[in-house]
Amino acid sequence: MSAKLDEIIRLFEGKIPKNQLDDYLLFSKAGEESIALENLCTQIDEYGIKISASVFETIRSACASEGLDSKYFEWLTNLVDD
Repeated sequence: MSAKLDEIIRLFEGKIPKNQLDDYLLFSKAGEESIALENLCTQIDEYGIKISASVFETIRSACASEGLDSKYFEWLTNLVDD
């Protein structure tokens, strides 16, 4: 999962500050994928970053793989812009 999560995180380069993305990558490499995903989803929302339906589905799938409750990502549907 770590490599896939790293790809997801890198999709937001230039949209979320580098130091925050670096933190998420560190969480991912340390086996804390759930924390990385929760933080990433929160920042996507806080910065109001529009995402495609396919990016949302990728995030949703990653969250489901980690066993995260949908409350951590379901509201990202408001940012889907296709």
